[in-house]
Amino acid sequence: MALFQVDNSSKLFTIETIEVRWFFEGKAPIYLMDFFKESLVDVRQDGYWLEPIGKFANVKGKSEDNIFLAGIKWREGRLEIKSRKNIEAHDKNIPGIIERWEKTGYPEVKEKSRKIIEVDKKRRQRRYVYHKGKIVNTSNVFIQGNGCAAELTQLNVYDETFWTFSFEAFGDIEKQTRILKDTFFFFLSELGEKDFPGKLTVANSLSYPEWLCRFIK
Repeated sequence: MALFQVDNSSKLFTIETIEVRWFFEGKAPIYLMDFFKESLVDVRQDGYWLEPIGKFANVKGKSEDNIFLAGIKWREGRLEIKSRKNIEAHDKNIPGIIERWEKTGYPEVKEKSRKIIEVDKKRRQRRYVYHKGKIVNTSNVFIQGNGCAAELTQLNVYDETFWTFSFEAFGDIEKQTRILKDTFFFFLSELGEKDFPGKLTVANSLSYPEWLCRFIK
């Protein structure tokens, strides 16, 4: 029996993006925090539901070998279901796993699972626009159209401290992969820290659902 039902006729939005993300223990390096100090800041708590996806009704995705291919969370009074559509072809110049996701928002359902993991977040974003084939830094300006967000988020889960760093490209689906890769290299050139790229590895490149599996008790 399904743990809850979602009514597709009530969906608030559906968007498709690609993303690459890394997770780390402790606090982010000071130089990285300083680089994001003028960026948009968003403080909130998200609740993640980590039942295997096969137990959900009307949700795309599946679970293989305990790897969760969909994220279900409560954010700011609504339910969000994020389903992984595929993994992009590996690029040896990008030390991470680039994944394509479809995100759908619904009004919040009444029932919640005992396996919800609450994650406190302090998120900072630098936003980049893709204009005439080039990446332009818009810092904290809201972007419509083609672009990419570089995100630095401090996390607290069960009184433990972590941080995550990511790029998420949006807009024209056919251009998203190129936008993400171009933004990645543009960001590194802006940051100018030679040691930072070494922190980014395929081993610590995970989606939120995969990373949060470590907290299932």
